[in-house]
Amino acid sequence: MNDAAYGAEYHLLGRFGLLVEDSCFPDSDFAAVARSLGARGATVARDADLDAVADWLAAPDRPLVVDCKIEPSAMAPWFRVVFALKEAQNRQ
Repeated sequence: MNDAAYGAEYHLLGRFGLLVEDSCFPDSDFAAVARSLGARGATVARDADLDAVADWLAAPDRPLVVDCKIEPSAMAPWFRVVFALKEAQNRQ
């Protein structure tokens, strides 16, 4: 998952009211890096982009790197749990 940010830092900065932009960086094209090394590379930013993955699954001939673009604000469910536990500890 490629959020063009340091994900945990993004959420922690936001949690403390600091600038989340400080954890962001220009997007990287990991699919292009994979292709330059002889693997297949696919960039997925929308549902239609998954066709490249389906094509590879039909005839996998070498490794595939899927560069899944996501919003930096997307938070993993487990990270929400960590925040909730920390808040519960702080209330005790």
